[in-house]
Amino acid sequence: MNFWNSLFKRRWLYHIAYWATIFIFYITIFSLDPENDKSYATNAKQILLSFVPLMPPVYFNLLFLIPNYLFRKKYLQYAVLLTLTVLVCVPIVFVIWHALSDNPQEFAEEFNDNRLVYFIIAVFNIGMSIVITTGLKLAKRWFNQQQRNRELQNKNLQTELNFLKSQVNPHFLFNTLNNLYSLTLQKDDRAPDTVLKLSGMMRYMLYECNEPQVLLEKEVNCVKNYLDLEKIRQGDRCDIQFNLKGDLNGQQIAPLLFIPFIENSFKHGVNNQIGTGFVHIDLEVNGKDLELKVTNGKSKQKEPSSQPGGIGLKNVKRRLDLIYPKKHILNIQEQNDAFEVDLKLDLS
Repeated sequence: MNFWNSLFKRRWLYHIAYWATIFIFYITIFSLDPENDKSYATNAKQILLSFVPLMPPVYFNLLFLIPNYLFRKKYLQYAVLLTLTVLVCVPIVFVIWHALSDNPQEFAEEFNDNRLVYFIIAVFNIGMSIVITTGLKLAKRWFNQQQRNRELQNKNLQTELNFLKSQVNPHFLFNTLNNLYSLTLQKDDRAPDTVLKLSGMMRYMLYECNEPQVLLEKEVNCVKNYLDLEKIRQGDRCDIQFNLKGDLNGQQIAPLLFIPFIENSFKHGVNNQIGTGFVHIDLEVNGKDLELKVTNGKSKQKEPSSQPGGIGLKNVKRRLDLIYPKKHILNIQEQNDAFEVDLKLDLS
């Protein structure tokens, strides 16, 4: 692939390929003409010489007129200058034809009798060369522009993904450190185990979440560690359940997609207005189909703070749109006593 990319970046190869194609086309026509009794070498020489009057207008158009007038949308000036270029080159065509003719005297007499016909043929030959090469140049410019647009779009996409992910990590770390802070204030014996779980999650975020895809098993382990920390912090205030079904082996997923939903469930599922809250998480993997359900309790009082949201949830929605376009379904429902998040994801 690198060889071909390097090959086609050399502009002169395009020009050689173009003139070689035209040469092969004309030599084939000459060879198939039953009335043509000239040798192959003579035909080839005449065809090559006939290219001489075509090259000046072609390259003047490609190198000067198109960049300075057509691409700058100076269409009238471009048309006028192109017409003048063709007219200036027509006499050169006549001179070449006269030099290539078998009987120059006979050619001169025929030319004098049919000047308009020869003029039209000469203009047609030059015009066709200009039209074809102009079309190729415009096609190449369009292709290059499309390629630049795709590269820019991919670059912007990756930049946005990195930005969104960088917003998730501090948010996640902030909540986890709060858990550890509560334990240290209480001088709880579970603090060392909490430090180990936090260390494992930080190792996961720092060294593995920088990749576009991670093993689903590691993402699930991160969720388990987070839930263990929440169980320590919440105690009897919250019923935390995590049910896992299916085979995770070999599956891959974009990192840190689950944590924002789970963080949000604890934010709204455990507070003083609810009493004993609950967070129930069900994760099922069936082949390449994944479904995550997160259900949490809610307060019966209608307050703005009880609505699902937050920067983490907004970011994960955006990440899903960017990474899994048309390959995910996200439903967030509010029931009488609970919020429910249902995410269906195609991992293929």
